[in-house]
Formats: sequence, C-alpha cells, structure tokens
Amino acid sequence: MPIRIRAILIIVSTTLAIIAFSIYAGVTFVQSNIESSQETDLMVMSDIADHFISTEIELLKHKASEAAYMLSGYGAEGWPGVLAEMEALYPEFIGAAVLDQGRGLLAASGKSPAHKG
Repeated sequence: MPIRIRAILIIVSTTLAIIAFSIYAGVTFVQSNIESSQETDLMVMSDIADHFISTEIELLKHKASEAAYMLSGYGAEGWPGVLAEMEALYPEFIGAAVLDQGRGLLAASGKSPAHKG
C-alpha cells in the first residue's frame, strides 16, 4: 500500500476518532447539564409555589381575623347578618360559622362543614 493511502487512512481514522470523542463528550456534557438545570428549575418552582401558598394562607388568616373582629362588635343576634355580609365580602370563604368552646354552632351562613371537626 502506497504511503499516500496510508497517510490518508491515518488522517481519516484520526479525524473519525476525534469526531466520535467530541460527540460522546458533547452528549455527556449536555445530559449532565440538562439534569442539573431540571433539578434547579424544579427547586425554583417549588420555592415559588411554597411562597405563593404561604402568602395565600397568610391572606386567608388575615381575612379570618378581620371577620372575627367584625363579629366582636355585635351581639349573638347580629351574627347571622354579619356572617352573610362576610360571605359576600370574602368570596374565598364558602361559609362562615361561630362555634362555642364545645364546638356547638351558634350562628352560620353559607355552606356548613361536613362535620364539626
């Protein structure tokens, strides 16, 4: 086999080996970065969801304390009207109720809970 053909075969095989290694290294690099990016993205999304839910819960707590404050200005006979007003004022609440310490129902408006607990 002439030297030119041997040189061409060596150059072609070296080029193919370099190309194969480059493809393998590229695929490995992309896979590891995709996994890392997905993990980071999911952590960020989890933090955003946690913050959103915490904010919603705090807002509902605030509204519930406002509702309790509104009730404190009325006697038991005025509670049903105040509860109906709160139901209209806070559409997030499907119902409102006043319970005594023994969890007896004193006044209610809207849908009642399935059970006292």
